[in-house]
Amino acid sequence: MICLFHIKRRKVVFVRLKQVLVLGLVLGLVLGGLSGCAGMTSQEREAALKRSAEFAPAPTLTDPSTGVASGQTDEGQARPPRNTKPPSATELDPQVMYEVLLGEMLALKGAQNEAFSILFPLAQQTRDPGLAERAFQLSMATFDLEAIQAATNLWRDVSPESSVAWKASYLMAVREGDQTRAREHWQRYRAVSDQSLDEDLVQAAMRLRQTAPGEAALDFMQWLLQAHPDRATAQYGMGLILHAYQQYDQAIRFFKQAAGGLEVMLSEVTPGWPAALRKQLQGAQDDAFAQPWLLKIYRQARLLLAESYLGAQQAQSGLDVLADYVKTYPDDWAMQERYARLEVKAGYYRQAEQRYQAVVNHRPQSHQTRLALALLRMEQGDYAGAMDPLKTLEGVEGFESVARYYLGRIAQQAGQLAQARTYYQLVLESEYELDARLHLAELAFEQKGLAATLATLAELSPEATDDQVKVLRAKALFYRKAGELDEAITVYQQAIELAPDNVSLYLQQAMLAFELNRFEAYEQTLTRALAQAPDHAELLNALGYFYVEQDRELEKATELLDRAVALAPGQYHILDSRGWLAYKKGALNEAERYLRKALSMQMDPEVLAHLIEVLWANGHTDEARALWQKHQATFPDHAPLQKLIRRLKAS
Repeated sequence: MICLFHIKRRKVVFVRLKQVLVLGLVLGLVLGGLSGCAGMTSQEREAALKRSAEFAPAPTLTDPSTGVASGQTDEGQARPPRNTKPPSATELDPQVMYEVLLGEMLALKGAQNEAFSILFPLAQQTRDPGLAERAFQLSMATFDLEAIQAATNLWRDVSPESSVAWKASYLMAVREGDQTRAREHWQRYRAVSDQSLDEDLVQAAMRLRQTAPGEAALDFMQWLLQAHPDRATAQYGMGLILHAYQQYDQAIRFFKQAAGGLEVMLSEVTPGWPAALRKQLQGAQDDAFAQPWLLKIYRQARLLLAESYLGAQQAQSGLDVLADYVKTYPDDWAMQERYARLEVKAGYYRQAEQRYQAVVNHRPQSHQTRLALALLRMEQGDYAGAMDPLKTLEGVEGFESVARYYLGRIAQQAGQLAQARTYYQLVLESEYELDARLHLAELAFEQKGLAATLATLAELSPEATDDQVKVLRAKALFYRKAGELDEAITVYQQAIELAPDNVSLYLQQAMLAFELNRFEAYEQTLTRALAQAPDHAELLNALGYFYVEQDRELEKATELLDRAVALAPGQYHILDSRGWLAYKKGALNEAERYLRKALSMQMDPEVLAHLIEVLWANGHTDEARALWQKHQATFPDHAPLQKLIRRLKAS
C-alpha cells in the first residue's frame, strides 16, 4: 500500500515575548563577565530536508573570556546570577547588617524579588559598592527590566571603575534603543576593561544577539564595525548578529571575511595553528597554544558560515567554499553534519548519506544525525536501510515517538498494515498524535470509503494553522484517491489560503490540474508558487520542464532550469530536464553532457530514453542501440522505452 501523504511535524512552542527578552538580557549580562540549544515521495523532499535541519543542533558559541558556551555553565546548564563576592566590609550599623542578612536568607530560599526589595534600598542608602553589585545580581534574578536598569545605574555610579557595570549599562542602552548612550557607555567600558579589544568585540556581539531587538543590535554592531573595519572579530560579530536575525546573504559575506582575518590572527599567534585546531577537534588540549579561544571563534565562524549557506538556499556555493575546511579537518563532526545537509540540499544524496553515517559512527550519541540519516534513506526509497537507525532511536529517550511514527510509515509502505497500525497507535499520546490519526484514517479508507473517512477527519479540530493544513491535505488526497479531482483541487486551495508559503501545496494542486489536462491552470499555479518561493528548485524544474514538453517558451525554460541546476546540481531529474531542453533547442552535445551525468547518478528509464534519443539524433546510433539493448529488460513496464528503438528507426 502506497502512503498517500507526508505530514511534517512541527513542534509549536508558545512563549511570552517579554519573558523571553528579559531572559535573554539576563543571560547576556551574566555570562562571560559578571560571574565568571509511510514512504517518502518526491513531493516530500523539502519536508525531509527541513526535518534534517530542524533536528541538527546549532553551533555552540563560546565566550572568549571564560571558554563557557553562551547561555550555559561548564556543565551545560543555564545558570542564574550568583554572588561572587560579599558586600564590602565598610562600617555598616547593626540594623543595616540585620537587613542584609535577612535579604541573603530570602535569596537562599529562592525569594529573589523579596531579597532585591530589601537589598536595593540598602545599597541606595549606603552607596556601598559590594551591596550595589549584589543588588544588581539579584535584580537579574527578578526578570524585572526596571529593577535591572535601576540596579545597573546605581552600581555604575558607586563603582565607576567596574567594567562589568559599564558592560551591563551599554547593553541596557542598546536594548532601549538609545544608541548615543550605548556608544558612550561602551567607550567607558573599554577604558576600564581588562580584556583585549578582540575579546570584547566578540563578547559584545554574543550579548547583543541575546539581549537586543534586531534593528538596535545591528545598528550598534555596525557602529563597532565602522570603528574597527579591519578587525576580523568585528566582522565575525556582524556576521553573528545578521545570522541571528536570519539575514543570511549578508552574514555569508562577513563570515567569509572574518574567517580569512582570523586565519591571519592565528598565524601571528602560532604559525602551526592548524595542527592545534586538529588536536582540539580530537579532544586533546594544546597547552602551548596561547589563545585557544581564538581557535574556537574561528571554528564557530566556519560552522555559522555553513548554517548561513543553508539558510540562504545557496547549497552549492556552501559546498564549494567549505570543501577545503572539511578536507583539512575531517574530525570536525559538527561541520561534517552541516556539510551533509548542504549535500542533501544540493541533491548529492549518496555523498550525504555516507557523511551522515560517518558522523553517527564516530559520534554514536548524535541522535539528530541518526534521524536525518533515516529520513534521507526513506526519501530515496531505502526503507530497509532506514529501519536500523530508527530501531536504535526507538530506545532513545526523547526520540521514541518520532522513531515509531516513521517505523509505522515504513510498515505501511511495505503493506504490513497491522504492524503500521500498532506503531501509529503507540504515538497517539505524543506530539505525533494528529499525524498518526491521519495515517490510521488512510489505512481504514479501503474499508470505510470516502464519506466515512471524511467524517472521521471532520471530528478532528486542530487549533494550529499547520495542523489545519495537515487535515486539509489529507482530505484532498482522499478525494484524489476516490477520483474526485475537482474537489481535491478546491480543498488544496483552502489549504493554500491558510498557508500561502507552503510550496508543496501548490505542487500538489498543480499536478491535479495536469492530470485533468488543464495546462493553463497548471502553469498559473506554479507561477503563483514561484512568486512565494523564487529559489525553489522543484518549482523551477516543474515549470521549466512543462515548457520543454509543450515546446514553447524555451528561453524562459532555459532561465528556469539553469536556476534549478544551480540550486540543486546533484538532482538527476533536474539535469535530465536541462538536457532535454538542450535537445529541443538543437544543442545535441550539450544535451548529451547533461543526460550522461544524470544517468550516471540514477539509472532511470526516462533519463535512459532521453539519452538514447539524443545519441541517435547526434549520429551515435550504435551506442544508442547498445545502451537500449543493455538496459531495456530492466524496465519492462516502461512502454516508451520498450518501443523507442523501433520508433527511432521508423523516423
